[in-house]
Amino acid sequence: MSTFLTFEEAAQAVGKSRATIFNYVKSGKISAVDNSGKRQIDTSELLRVFGELQAVPDKHVKSKIMQNESKNSQNIQIDTRLDKRYIDNLEQQLDDCKSHTKSLLSQNQQLLNIITDKEKKEMLLLTDKRDYKQEKSKKSKKSKNKDLSEGIDVEGMFQKKKGKKSKKKGKK
Repeated sequence: MSTFLTFEEAAQAVGKSRATIFNYVKSGKISAVDNSGKRQIDTSELLRVFGELQAVPDKHVKSKIMQNESKNSQNIQIDTRLDKRYIDNLEQQLDDCKSHTKSLLSQNQQLLNIITDKEKKEMLLLTDKRDYKQEKSKKSKKSKNKDLSEGIDVEGMFQKKKGKKSKKKGKK
């Protein structure tokens, strides 16, 4: 928060006359603002143009500057406390986000494990089916080869002979 001084107070603070301060404002070397209907000069403007302020003999000006400095200090302390609360809040939100991210990663890993287990089971089933078909095919070939080597026609053994049926029909 800035300290605003009247032209008279500004003149005392820099050791110049009121007319000199007025001329500096008129020429634009120093800016002045309308503050509650009164034209006043910010002390930062005086510091910019004149450098350090001289000892202020007027107790009113000195107390005004001290009051503003005290207010500035209090405002800084309040701002610092608010900033600290804001930072604490942000840190809590960050911790919450980290925790949520860990939870999501854990769930993701569990789902990945489930999918991997299912894929393994499916592969085993497919492999088992292939093995079963291959074994059946091998057994069938071995059985056929064995029957052929013995001269037995397995397929012909189970076929019904047409001739016997026709004789039965003719007898009736």
